[in-house]
Amino acid sequence: MTKRILWILALVPFLMFNNACKPTIGKAKASIEKKQFHSAAEEYAYLYAHTDNSKEKLKYAELVGECYKNASQYKKAVVWYKKASAKTKEPEVVMMYCKMLKANQQWAEAIVALQDFKKRFPDKMTAMADCEISGCENALKWKDLKTRYIVQNEKKLNSRDNDFAPVYGKDGLYFTSDRPNPKGKNGYDWSGHGGYYDLYVSKVDKKKFKGTPNPFASDNLGKPQAVAETYTQYNEGTITFDAKGNVMYITQCGGKDGKAINCQIYKLDKKSAGWSEIDYTSPLPFCNDTIHVWGQPSLSADGSKLYFVSDMEGTLGGQDIWVCNYVKKGKTWSNPINLGPTVNTEKDEMYPFIHPDGTLYFASKGHCGIGGFDIFMTKGDGTSWSEAQNMRQPVNSAGDDFAFICDQSKENGFFTSNRATLKDDDIYSFTMTPLVYTLTVRTFDKNTRELLPMVTVPITNGYDTIMMKLTTDNTGTVKQVIKGNTDYFLYGKKKYYFDSRNESISTKGLEESKDFVVDLFLEKQDIPRVLDILYDLDKANIRPDAALKLDSVVLVLKNFPDIALELGSHTDCRARFDYNCDLSQRRADSAVDYMVRQGIDRERLIARGYGEFRLTNNCGCEPTNIAPGCDDAMHQANRRTTTRIITMEWKKGLKLDFDCINTDSCEPCKKLLEEFRKGKEKMQDAPLGSDSSKTESPAPAPTPTPAPAPTPGTTPNTNRAVPAPGTPRTGTTPSALPADTTRRRPR
Repeated sequence: MTKRILWILALVPFLMFNNACKPTIGKAKASIEKKQFHSAAEEYAYLYAHTDNSKEKLKYAELVGECYKNASQYKKAVVWYKKASAKTKEPEVVMMYCKMLKANQQWAEAIVALQDFKKRFPDKMTAMADCEISGCENALKWKDLKTRYIVQNEKKLNSRDNDFAPVYGKDGLYFTSDRPNPKGKNGYDWSGHGGYYDLYVSKVDKKKFKGTPNPFASDNLGKPQAVAETYTQYNEGTITFDAKGNVMYITQCGGKDGKAINCQIYKLDKKSAGWSEIDYTSPLPFCNDTIHVWGQPSLSADGSKLYFVSDMEGTLGGQDIWVCNYVKKGKTWSNPINLGPTVNTEKDEMYPFIHPDGTLYFASKGHCGIGGFDIFMTKGDGTSWSEAQNMRQPVNSAGDDFAFICDQSKENGFFTSNRATLKDDDIYSFTMTPLVYTLTVRTFDKNTRELLPMVTVPITNGYDTIMMKLTTDNTGTVKQVIKGNTDYFLYGKKKYYFDSRNESISTKGLEESKDFVVDLFLEKQDIPRVLDILYDLDKANIRPDAALKLDSVVLVLKNFPDIALELGSHTDCRARFDYNCDLSQRRADSAVDYMVRQGIDRERLIARGYGEFRLTNNCGCEPTNIAPGCDDAMHQANRRTTTRIITMEWKKGLKLDFDCINTDSCEPCKKLLEEFRKGKEKMQDAPLGSDSSKTESPAPAPTPTPAPAPTPGTTPNTNRAVPAPGTPRTGTTPSALPADTTRRRPR
């Protein structure tokens, strides 16, 4: 990573150092000037071994440690910094020893060394020491945590040299490398690498791709090829594309002749045969001097914002991340805006990547991390940003981790790290184990606490939109896979039960798979019992008191829309059988008509007249069923309409005559007359809310008294008039009834 920083400063090539001569201070300095840090470290180590002066030894130890650090050879660096830190009075040297321990994943040892540093230098670099301690503590805490990231080194892309800064392209994965290139350009030697930085592409094999979710999976990528048309004589790379892949923004360092000491960003256009050449006279407009550096661009998905790195005036630290807006009217870019202290620090922030959803990923040495450069993420709008979050292990390591990119889903991506050697940069890929969320719903009877089967569970997103409907099985349980990043609201409902309370769950922000278990409790509704609806003598109209009772029936039917009822009407015994059958039918029809006027569907109601065959007491008019002393109140009890549930599964179009007492006829009186002739027991109603097979118990009969003797010479009453209340009734036994069912009645 250090090599990347130096490259971004546009270092020019130098002659390779010839170490055949005896090391001297001058030669060591010359090696440093040529950025041949490994050679310089060996020269200073030689000088350290050949002096007895303690001050010189201390100084050489510091220089050896620094050279190995700059060469990314941290294991050797920590040895020499330890020698220097033991006796030095310079807090910077001791702090660097602590950082080298951290770079070697010796986090516990680094914490001890940092705490010792704070004791030795209580007023020096305290904030930095606390940040480093925090990073080491986080590294120890995070290293064993369960993670969804599966990270692997992309050996197909990597070489023995530095390979870094992957970028998604339309036809493949682009990246920058200093491997030997086809044009045979010679570069400079920092630590054994002699090439300049150039652009390469690993193209997606469309035959292998075949629409798989991740086209950039390793198996789909071909052998890296040089993007030769972008070559310059010096360093170029770290690019970004527009959404269509027709425009490339590329970083070039050194200028046309290699004499420039800075880097600038250029725009290239897609051509039929490749890309246009860099026009050195036309960098992007904000790259307006030859002193500062501009590079590592990242273009937003809509092309409106360009993020990049620069040390231009206004930078908070070494190098900061900036953004500029595209001005459509002028077809140019606005003045750059610094992303501010939430993102940038007094140190280096580099390699921005802006995701289509507005998440910014970047590398930082200033935010507390677990290694050198750590990858962080933040969300914002270009000027205002949330607190930067460390991407943790295994994305970050003790080494330098940077140049993070990911696809639209954020489930796949790439980044760069030198974790393997702490020296050479390699490209790593990551995939994430899928998040699986399931919802298990259990439904219970609220009173019995027993599992309740066949409960419907509507699930919404909180905006009255039904997302799905589940139904619990015979065990009262149902399980469903649900989506991530979603709020869910649910309740249970079942016929003749009150709805359960609303419950909610959310998969938003979850980083691990989870099975949600929600228990719903439903309380059973009691179907009210409706008392008999009474009538005046020889009347079928609905009395006010009867209307109140029918209103209660209407309310029940409205609350329970799947119930269908029989309204069975009855008379007392004081008229002919056929007359009473007719009267009872008119009473039943009257009750049904009333309820229809109140909004009840007529198809849910059936009217049946039972005449006098279902008396509630022994106030009959036949000698075998007569209770002397029956007053009008007792006869009134028989003039009634009762309600009986026919079905609790009613739906429009259902015929209710399946419930007929006689399968051949729905005329109760006709059937009952036949039964009466056969001397069968009289039937009883089952009230609303009771089992339809049950009958009401008749009221206790009054103490019988001798019936008056029949009056000789009486004639049958063939009109429909009813004798005055209280008039005693005489007649024959059922077996002596005339065939037309006409019975004699006294006046």
